[in-house]
Order: sequence, then C-alpha cells, then structure tokens
Amino acid sequence: MAAIVAARSSSALRAAVRQLDGGLSERLRGLRAELIGALARVEVAIDFSDEDPGEVDRESILADVLRAESGLRDLLGTAFLGRLLEQGVRTAIVGRPNVGKSSLLNGLLRRERAIVSEIPGTTRDTVEELTEVAGVPSSWSTPPVSGKATT
Repeated sequence: MAAIVAARSSSALRAAVRQLDGGLSERLRGLRAELIGALARVEVAIDFSDEDPGEVDRESILADVLRAESGLRDLLGTAFLGRLLEQGVRTAIVGRPNVGKSSLLNGLLRRERAIVSEIPGTTRDTVEELTEVAGVPSSWSTPPVSGKATT
C-alpha cells in the first residue's frame, strides 16, 4: 500500500498495484511448485530405489529445473526496473556557462521552467524539477553557474 502512495510515475503506480494484487507472489508460487515437483521425483527415485519405482526421467527433471531457473532470472531482470520505477533517476545537467543547459531542461520538461537568456550566468540558482521519462520518474537539476553539482 505504501508503494502506491509513494509512486512517482504512472508506471510505478501500475507496478505497485500489480504487486499488491499478488503478481509477484503468484509467479514465485509457480516457480516453487515446479522445483518441488522436480525434487519430489528425485526423492521418490532415491527413497524407493529398492522397490523399482520405474526409470527416473532425468531429462524431465532437468527441464523443470531449467524452466524454474529461467523464470527466476526473468524476475531478477525485472528487479532493476522495479527499483528504477520506485526510486527514479536523478540527473544533473552540467556544463560551461551559456551552453544551453536551461534550454535543454526546458525541452525535456516540455515547458518553460528555467530562464533562458544569451547573457552568461543568468541561471544562478539550481533549478530542479521532477518529470516522467518513458514511465520512469526522473529528477532533473541544473546546478548554479559555479559548476558545483548538487545532489
């Protein structure tokens, strides 16, 4: 629930709602079931080896384990995206005076946020703004003319 309240972009909100609906838990339960099934077939072969439970289908067991491994790798791959959606990206636009930092910021925001002028040093204070880029919350800042970046 806290992730829904803290969502800083529409993509982060959708991800939080999916998680609240149990999407991650459901995927993990499926992977766990596959691994338990493979383990059960191995244990049957070991525990009842003297009773001849039949030939152990090693290829089937390996296929189940590899499928579970692939599913876990997919989940790990989405973990980075989940963290990115939750925390966002902080970006500083830095450069020499009068090279277009404020113009770039305004262009990225699609609105006039920073003052743009041909006079060097017009933007003396850090300008910070939060926006969404491709569904990812992004915090942009243009540091003061001194060139000292702020975080």
